[in-house]
Amino acid sequence: DDRGGAGGMAIMPSQDGIAEFTMMTSNYPPDYGISSGATMSLSLKSGTQKFHGELWEENRNTDYNANSFFSNLTGGHRPNVHYNIYGANGGGPIFIPHVYNTNKQKTFFFWNEEWRKIVASASSNNPTIDAADIPTPGQTTPLTYVPPTFTSTPTNLVVPAVSLTSDYYLNHLAPLGLTPKQPFPNNQIPAALFDQNFITYLNAGILPKSTGNDRNVTNTTLPINVRDDIVRIDHKFNDKWAILGHYIHDSVLQGYGGPELGWCWCSYNTLTSVMSNPANSAAIKLSGTINPNLLVEASINYDANEINIAPSANSFLPSRSEEHTS
Repeated sequence: DDRGGAGGMAIMPSQDGIAEFTMMTSNYPPDYGISSGATMSLSLKSGTQKFHGELWEENRNTDYNANSFFSNLTGGHRPNVHYNIYGANGGGPIFIPHVYNTNKQKTFFFWNEEWRKIVASASSNNPTIDAADIPTPGQTTPLTYVPPTFTSTPTNLVVPAVSLTSDYYLNHLAPLGLTPKQPFPNNQIPAALFDQNFITYLNAGILPKSTGNDRNVTNTTLPINVRDDIVRIDHKFNDKWAILGHYIHDSVLQGYGGPELGWCWCSYNTLTSVMSNPANSAAIKLSGTINPNLLVEASINYDANEINIAPSANSFLPSRSEEHTS
């Protein structure tokens, strides 16, 4: 359990590697007094005197699914679904014929490997600028403003409120017969007022194009790739003393529909992000029976995980630059 990450799971072992699962909701023993609420405990499988193994796969795919009611109602496609879990495990005795553990009662191993490949999706449905309202580089004709279809009231563009003695009024507005705080005639913006740098900015895709009704509707694929490794070794010294050790490694790569895992509350899925969360867990436990009434256990464990957040590849595309002189 990641105690510093809002209580999330740092290790998510494969269910095929779990031998026992218990959940305690109250009356905890002293060794489970970390926090209130439910405490979950699980034990890993171990090897036995005979070799055992298994292979498995669970698969879900978009091709197997029908479209959802609301997506079909709005003419949307089936949401992208890809859910594939596959792996293998094996366990048994560790022995060397005629040399070590020939009766197969002392040392055992268990190994479990699983891959989880999931494709989720993030959708957005947000207002954007009508394509007719984005001037093109070198445009010389006025731009007639088209009000967005998602607004119910007419929209009139107003000339900027600048002082009648300002340089901008005297040299830019007055020659065109424009009066500050008054509507642009015919809702048209003269091409002479367009700033070429701003035209470049608008045409760079900073605001996604309309996909209908002056809105941008997208469905971004978010892959989740997990690899889970489990190794356990058990050794029995004699009838009273035994030791075990296990190691678990989880490697997680998860996509999110916005920068910084969506914490920025950005409207569009133009930029996405990826979280990598490698985690490791290891334990060694020695147990012994001193007498029928006294059991001794000594254990040590190591747990660590990292959370790395990286922007998507399109975040690193070079910005376009143009030299503009006047």
